[in-house]
Amino acid sequence: MIRINETGAPLEYAKQRIFTNEEFGGLFNSELEAWYIEDEWQFNDNIVLYLGARQDSLTNFGTTGVAFADFDQDWAPRLGMSWDPTGQGEDKVFATWGRYYLPMANNTNFRVGSGVSDSTAYFEYTGVSSTDGTPTGTTPLGGGSQQDSTVVNSAGAPPTQAQFQAAEADAFYKDEFIIGYEKYLSEENSMAVRYISREVGVTLDDYCGILANQGYCTMINPGSGGTWEDLAGVSSFHTAEDIGIPKGNNEYKALQFEFHHSGDKLNYSFGYTWSESTGNFEGAVKSDITQADAGITQDFDFPALMDGAQGFLPNDRTHVFKFYGSYYFTDDLVGGWSSTVASGRPLSVFGAGYPDTGANVFGSYGDTYYLYTNQCPDANFDAVCNQSEKIYSFTGRGNAGRTPWTTTLDASLTYGFDMGNVGMTASLQVFNVLDIQSALMTNEHSEARRSEGNPNEFFGSVFAWQQPRHVRLTLQARF
Repeated sequence: MIRINETGAPLEYAKQRIFTNEEFGGLFNSELEAWYIEDEWQFNDNIVLYLGARQDSLTNFGTTGVAFADFDQDWAPRLGMSWDPTGQGEDKVFATWGRYYLPMANNTNFRVGSGVSDSTAYFEYTGVSSTDGTPTGTTPLGGGSQQDSTVVNSAGAPPTQAQFQAAEADAFYKDEFIIGYEKYLSEENSMAVRYISREVGVTLDDYCGILANQGYCTMINPGSGGTWEDLAGVSSFHTAEDIGIPKGNNEYKALQFEFHHSGDKLNYSFGYTWSESTGNFEGAVKSDITQADAGITQDFDFPALMDGAQGFLPNDRTHVFKFYGSYYFTDDLVGGWSSTVASGRPLSVFGAGYPDTGANVFGSYGDTYYLYTNQCPDANFDAVCNQSEKIYSFTGRGNAGRTPWTTTLDASLTYGFDMGNVGMTASLQVFNVLDIQSALMTNEHSEARRSEGNPNEFFGSVFAWQQPRHVRLTLQARF
């Protein structure tokens, strides 16, 4: 276990990460089975009911052929309704409700089931090699053995289900409810309005604190207790309070308005969406710290990472306007456009430390919502900056402003013709016609990684913009 720097002074260190899967070949296998029943009931001339249910069975096997995760879901209901309130075929009220289970991401299966060995060792050092820049004079961080200064993310041999998955763990699922109204205005025009609600009911994620298996992080339902085996094969139940991880929360609510025009030559649609995306985890990725590989985020690994995580999520864009359509100059020549105007996404301020550095709480990751103020009153009068004396500032998720609004306009021109017996299509597409390059993502780390109290010189810097104007010319043949 890595020892925490409690001296109050900056500490330079080196780390060595070893990531291999040579011994077991890097293979895994997933078996996904589903049963689905559906019925459509014409209640009367104006009302149609849709009834359905689906059951999934999800089993994951490691390269050794031993299952490390197995979920048999309850039946997931799907309900729908369509009602013509006037009986004239010009209006429709519709509603759907459904539950949707999701399997574990393949990235998780690869890390766990394919025999990946992933460990990071931390060292103090006295110099740097002039030939290749590697540190010299290394000793394990904090003294002691190298094992004491090594974090093991995966131990190599695929675990059993009893080691990796809490016996009580349920599969991840999300509930979706949609209700809307469509109105036929004329032969060419129609409109629609709908309300959408999506909410995660059960979260499934890996916990990596000291109560986890230690060979691998343990898959649990955050906010609930669970039973699993340690490396010695001893099975124990751990309460939700002992684990210290909050329940997962992810909610999306939206109001959508649409207007459609369909004419002989001109067709277009205009839409506006007001939405709100809140919770304490974004989903399979964590884009605010650029973890883009689905299924391997650090969410729920340690309690410190989730303290302050509840708020507006990185994919929250309150206002989105869309206008797209096409125009037939002739039967063979068609022009088109697609435009989007969207409000910015929320920003956070990430720090490197945390008031409680307990092994089950902090985990040495950083990426917390706490910043060390470099104030440490000597309450004990011992001339030492003790962890309990440090003063931190707190800024919860999504409370550091937003990125700018973004505007995008794409245009196209398509011409169809025949060349002998071959149907040809030539297309010219211009993306980002206005060449607007607003910021999409900025560096949200106020402190240097794993170095609390030390400012990150790149904090606030933009590292992702809208793609500049570019053109694509294509020629297709159909025969």
